[in-house]
Amino acid sequence: MKILNLRFKNLNSLVGEWSIDFTTPEYVSSGIFAITGPTGAGKSTILDAICLALYGRTPRLKSISKSGNEIMSRQTGECFSEVTFATRAGEFRCHWSQHRARKKANANLIDSKHELSNAINGNILETKKRDVATAVEEKTGMDFDRFTRSMLLAQGGFAAFLQALPDDRAPILEQITGTEIYSEISKRIHERQRDEDAKLELLRAETAGLVILSDEEEATLKQKLSDQQKREKELGTKNEELKKATLWLTGIATLKNELSEINHEAEISKNDLKAFTTEKEKLQRALKAAELESEYATLIAKRQQEKNDREILTKSETQLPPLEKALAAQETALKKSEETLATVKNEQKNEFKLIKKVRIIDLLITEKQSTLKGVESDCHKLETQLSEKKDLRQKSITDHNSAREKLTKVDEYLSANTHDATLLTELTGINEQLKSLKVETNNISAIKTRLTEFKQQAESDNSRLTKQQTSCLNLQKKYDASQKQLSQINVAMTELLGGRLLREYRAEYESHLLEMAYLRKIKSLEDERTKLQESKPCPLCGSLHHPFAEGITPETDKTEQKTAKLATLIGKAEELENNLKKHESAARKADSALAQAEKLYTLARHKKDDAQTNLQRLESELRAALSRYAAFKENLIPRLTPFGITKILDNNLDAIAAALNSRLKKWQTRQKQKNEIEKSAGELASVIKNLEAITQTLNDSMQEKLTLFKTHEQELNELKTERYNLYDSKNPNDAELRLEKLLVAAEKSVTKTRDNRDQIKGELNDLKTRISTLKENLAQIKPALNKLEPIFIANCKKTGFEDEQQFLSCRLSNDEKNSLSQQERKLNDKQADIETRKKDRERRLANEINKEMTKLAMDELKNEQSVMHEALKNLGEEIGAQKQKLIDNSNAKSKHRQQRSLIETQKKESARWNSLHSLIGSADGKKFRNFAQGLTFELMVSHANLQLKKMTDRYLLIRDQKQPLELNVIDNYQASEIRSTKNLSGG
Repeated sequence: MKILNLRFKNLNSLVGEWSIDFTTPEYVSSGIFAITGPTGAGKSTILDAICLALYGRTPRLKSISKSGNEIMSRQTGECFSEVTFATRAGEFRCHWSQHRARKKANANLIDSKHELSNAINGNILETKKRDVATAVEEKTGMDFDRFTRSMLLAQGGFAAFLQALPDDRAPILEQITGTEIYSEISKRIHERQRDEDAKLELLRAETAGLVILSDEEEATLKQKLSDQQKREKELGTKNEELKKATLWLTGIATLKNELSEINHEAEISKNDLKAFTTEKEKLQRALKAAELESEYATLIAKRQQEKNDREILTKSETQLPPLEKALAAQETALKKSEETLATVKNEQKNEFKLIKKVRIIDLLITEKQSTLKGVESDCHKLETQLSEKKDLRQKSITDHNSAREKLTKVDEYLSANTHDATLLTELTGINEQLKSLKVETNNISAIKTRLTEFKQQAESDNSRLTKQQTSCLNLQKKYDASQKQLSQINVAMTELLGGRLLREYRAEYESHLLEMAYLRKIKSLEDERTKLQESKPCPLCGSLHHPFAEGITPETDKTEQKTAKLATLIGKAEELENNLKKHESAARKADSALAQAEKLYTLARHKKDDAQTNLQRLESELRAALSRYAAFKENLIPRLTPFGITKILDNNLDAIAAALNSRLKKWQTRQKQKNEIEKSAGELASVIKNLEAITQTLNDSMQEKLTLFKTHEQELNELKTERYNLYDSKNPNDAELRLEKLLVAAEKSVTKTRDNRDQIKGELNDLKTRISTLKENLAQIKPALNKLEPIFIANCKKTGFEDEQQFLSCRLSNDEKNSLSQQERKLNDKQADIETRKKDRERRLANEINKEMTKLAMDELKNEQSVMHEALKNLGEEIGAQKQKLIDNSNAKSKHRQQRSLIETQKKESARWNSLHSLIGSADGKKFRNFAQGLTFELMVSHANLQLKKMTDRYLLIRDQKQPLELNVIDNYQASEIRSTKNLSGG
């Protein structure tokens, strides 16, 4: 990436808004530039602004949130940082900002905002903080850590390297150049080697735990399994026969029990049939009565019809006389209503003629009243306007006199303070001089305060410098002592090992241990060696020659002595090695403490020099400020003298400015008042003249309206007299409404009376028709009844009933008949079912007895079956055990083959990682590269853009410290970007 433009506001000591354009010719042409200035001038703030805009944090300040923002300048309410940068993906602008509530310096912080946009078209790409960080990493190819290690080195990065010891430079180089991957490679290779060795040992242990049967043992086991399976089959056949016999005896006993239960059910069913005899006879009589139901229903219907018709006929004959009397009364009432309607219509016709004349006169009166009311309203309006104009004229005269009095007073003030008019041109210059004087006063006070502070700081720096110098001398003595001890231990270690490496002694010690184990194993086989015969193969190795059997046995004493000596030597060497590590750690700590003390001493010396320089600078600034203050004061006093100010004090500068501003504002206010009063007086004089002309015009109009009002009033009185003589004071609408109501009431009375008459007449005709019909029906029903009754009595006797009364006593409802029929059917069905089941069980029992499957009793069969079941169970367990042994043996064989294959593969893998671990600890970089070029492991995935050769070269270079640090080691990015990194870090 390449930074094009930087813009920020209110960050640390750089208060206000700042901008740096890196595309200007001065930056582009030279290619190299530096940021310089004294401590606290804001050099690192520029670098912080770049990090803040891109990632929302800085190397010096990891966290910025609502709870705290230490990068925002003091006594400010907002800050921001914006970077425009270019990558292969295009040009982008990243903006970060945060402000306090209402942007006040003492308010609470609001959550920060972070956004990424396209620098060409201004389109917003991301606004969420997490998404912005991801997008910046995607566009630039660097996260915050990679950016601060490669593009922008934080303050102190190179200083820490330069002051470090040679053994400590490798981790610092890794931090600055981003090559910590090489230390990680070494760690991961060691871990991988350890894991691969552990896997190999685990596979060997698993293989050693496998137990495999010999061929003879396997054949014997299979034969035994076959015999047991045959025995199991024979016992199973006998067990099935016992089961069948047991089931046969159980079936016979069950059939006998069922026959006994069926006989008991038959007795119960027989008793139930006897108890149902009475109900059965009742059901038979009801069924006979049911044969006459339809005939009896016809007879009953005829009887009921005759009874109903007679009752209706009697009631109708009683209603006939009142209806005839009511009809005559309605005829009389109808005649009277028609006569009343004719009278009302005649009266309405005569009254309407008079009402028409009255309404014409009323219309004329209404029109005249409206005209008179309009003229009267005009008179009132003119009178009101005339009064208002007179009042307004009088008020204008009063205001005009008041304005002239005010004008006189304002003229008197302006004449008395004519000199204040010069403030219009003089005040701005005076205020600027007062401000300059105040600035110099504040500047002198601030310089004096800082001068006092720097004097105190100089005394403190001198004391600190003395302490740091003493501390450095003490730490140097400790460091020299630790180096001397390290040298002595290294000499002792070299003399003890005799020029060889400790791991060589350990390898030799392990080989001796292994040899001793073999010798002890060989010695433990003396009994077996006595059985060996020459020219016959050994059962273990197959050899025909047996040297150990001839008494040639290896000696173990010499080997044990060598092993003991090696163990003692290794123990002493390890003790020296542990002691060496402790003193190396102490030496590193002493070295680190000494470097830190020297750094603090240098820093204290710089601070002392800076304090002395600042004291001299402040004294010079104080003399210059006092000189400027005296010049400003001398120039200002002549300009203030005309306004009565002859003395200037440092604490009354604001009061002088305020007094002059007040005098100018007061003079301007009075001048404005004069102009306004003059303008108002002229306007009032014009208004008075206009009001006088308007008042005269309104008086003339008022006289004309009064004359017209009197004429219309006389004409109205004449119309009212004529109307009263014609129709008095009556309302024609009320009379017309009264006659209309009388007419409607008469018409309704005629209609209602006619409807009542027609209704009564219709009811009378219906009643006469009903009486005639009923008489005819009764004449027809009587002969039919006389014919049906003898026939029904004869049929009853034929069926078995003496008369109608006995027939009625034997009748039953349908529910009762259905209930009795169901009871009879259930009893019959149950009897038939019992007979059927009894015959079936007797037949089956006879068949089972004829089979004669066994002569043993049930208890004897159960005992024999229990013994047989136990034998089968034991035999099944033995067979299952034999089968499992065979399965386990087969699985062990298969797993043994697999384990041998895995062990061979794991040996190769473990050997490869052991070789890599040995190479990475040596100085042979060529072998390491050749071996590692074929490896691919997860550690290199995230750094796939770096070639393996370059990685291993740098690792060996850093570890062995074979060449000093050069800037060209940082070759991850383009040359222009490296120059930018060099420039920013150098500043």
